[in-house]
Amino acid sequence: MALILDTTGKNMANPPMQTVRKGFESLMITTSVPFTTLNQQSISIQLQRKSGNIDLFQGGKIAIKDLIRLSTNGQGAISYDADGNLLVLIDLTPMGNIPLQQNEEVQINIFNLGATEKWIFNTIEAPFDAVELYQFKRHIMAQTTTKDDFDVSFADTILFQKSGDVTDVRLTYANPQFKQSVLTLPELEATVLQSDPICELRPDGTVKSNFQDCIIYGLEGVTYIEVNKGTASTYTLFTREIL
Repeated sequence: MALILDTTGKNMANPPMQTVRKGFESLMITTSVPFTTLNQQSISIQLQRKSGNIDLFQGGKIAIKDLIRLSTNGQGAISYDADGNLLVLIDLTPMGNIPLQQNEEVQINIFNLGATEKWIFNTIEAPFDAVELYQFKRHIMAQTTTKDDFDVSFADTILFQKSGDVTDVRLTYANPQFKQSVLTLPELEATVLQSDPICELRPDGTVKSNFQDCIIYGLEGVTYIEVNKGTASTYTLFTREIL
């Protein structure tokens, strides 16, 4: 484990860019901010490579809250340390360190931290290099768009916003013997709760079973997602894809 940033007592709303020149598998984040009050804090991670730079977050950066939620699928509940600090582990590869050659590096930028908030970022290394990377992508349906298809054949996790404007979600599977599933968002959430009933273990001992404003769904075996909605608002989804 290597410390890359500690803002404790430093009043750092937008810390300087952090550069890491040794491959790592995960980012461990410790903060005094409870998960439910995370809001504007965001992060960008870019691999500076000889063959071309890679943004792990398509579009440059992602809200830390959304990043945490996308990383919970099959990885256990959001939890806190003995001092009541939020403690999360963000995998950036399916397995192994981000491979870096000589003169290559990982650039990490963090934005919009509160002046009195404590944030500690550490890298966690594996004993071997990864073959694949995770990339987090944002998908937006325009307000006037009522139907859109998303190729998720390279994704393992998707974040659906909860919205009364969405009429249903249709899942197409790689196995041709499987029929297309048509589910409303409440039905989709019910299937998640059946297999993963705990999303957050709070310091006071209370347990949260679901997220207030989104659904995290595992995409094993799913190749396409079709979202059908009305025209009341735009609609945003996030996927975690394997490069």
